[in-house]
Amino acid sequence: MKGDLRCFIAIKIEGAMARRLERENSFLKLSGAQAGWTAERNLHLTLRFIGEVHPEEVIPLGELIEEEAAATPASRLMLKGLHTLPLESARPRIVAVGVEGDLEPIEDLYRRLQKGLRGLGFKPEKQAFHPHVTLARIKGEKNVDRLLEKVASAAGREFGHLQVREIQLMMSDLEIEGPIYTPLQVFPLLG
Repeated sequence: MKGDLRCFIAIKIEGAMARRLERENSFLKLSGAQAGWTAERNLHLTLRFIGEVHPEEVIPLGELIEEEAAATPASRLMLKGLHTLPLESARPRIVAVGVEGDLEPIEDLYRRLQKGLRGLGFKPEKQAFHPHVTLARIKGEKNVDRLLEKVASAAGREFGHLQVREIQLMMSDLEIEGPIYTPLQVFPLLG
C-alpha cells in the first residue's frame, strides 16, 4: 500500500568493521562478476525482515522491539569466513560473511521477536534464522566462477569481533542506484 514503510530489524555494522568488509568487497569486485554490492553505509546483520509496515504500526512495533531488546544481553560476535547462500546451492545468489561467537542471545531475541511480531499481525518468516552479513547479491552468470574462487579463498578469514550493544528498526527505500537504509529507532540491549 502506498505510504507504507519497508522495514527490518538489524544489527548495524559500522566503523572499523564496516571498513574491513568494504575492503573485502573491493577484492571480490575484482572478479568482474555481475553483482549488487552492499555499500559500506548499508552493512548490517538482519535479525528479522518485517516487510511493509503502515505508519501507525511503527509505535507498537517499536514498543515490542524495545521490550525485547531490553531483555537481551549485549553479546560479542565474530565475523568470520565468506560463503554463499543458499548454502550448498548450485546457483548461489548471495555472498555473505559468516557470524560466530555468542549467538545464543541473538537467536533467543530472534525467536521472541518472531512471536511478538506474530502477535502484532505480521507473518512469521518461513526460513530458519541464519545470521550473516550480505556483501553482494549475484545478478548474472558472468564471472561467477571467478567470484566463487575468491569466496572460497576467504572461507576461513577472520574479520574481527563485533560488540552488539543495540539493534535498530530500519527503513529500506529501494532506489535505482541501490537501497537506502535509514534507522527509524535504535534500541539498546541489556548491559
